[in-house]
Amino acid sequence: MHTYHLQDEFTDSSAERGLLAALGGHRELYGELCDVLISDLFVSTQDTWQPLVIAMETAQCPRVPTDWLPVPDPHATAQRLVDLHHRRLLAAAQERLAQALFDEATPATDIVTLLEEESLRVQAALRGTTAGRLQWASALLPEILADAEARRLQRETTGSAVLGVPTGFGQLDNLLGGLNEGLYLLAGAPAWYG
Repeated sequence: MHTYHLQDEFTDSSAERGLLAALGGHRELYGELCDVLISDLFVSTQDTWQPLVIAMETAQCPRVPTDWLPVPDPHATAQRLVDLHHRRLLAAAQERLAQALFDEATPATDIVTLLEEESLRVQAALRGTTAGRLQWASALLPEILADAEARRLQRETTGSAVLGVPTGFGQLDNLLGGLNEGLYLLAGAPAWYG
């Protein structure tokens, strides 16, 4: 049976140490990068990363080894570590696919299904590392204005504000604008019809 260890190719211990040294020396840097920094970015320095985060978030003095030199561009280094993390996710998926590919007991149709599942898993993980990030209002404003303009044009053209999928309930469509992308929880009181 073939085994693969592709994930090991996508680590950079010196970048991890340098970024942690920069964070330890500049408390405000943690605030600037906190939406990018996740625990999975730090492979070889996990034992330093966890106490550093606790120290930063509890306003204590963070400690990193004194022989670690801060990187000159922490933002670029953080992005590099994010990219390496994404590559490790892809490598892990490729390892599982390769193992199934060389397992003659696994039918090819199962491998195709595994390929689809792995692709979805990686996509979800990548979205998970970017979801919830803070965004500047100036970056969001063009999207919001474009959406408002599309709604205005929709109302002028059709006389209806419904942009999403109509529910069939006029009052609900007027309130929601139809069912658009997102999560909806509809509830009602139980009723007895007898």
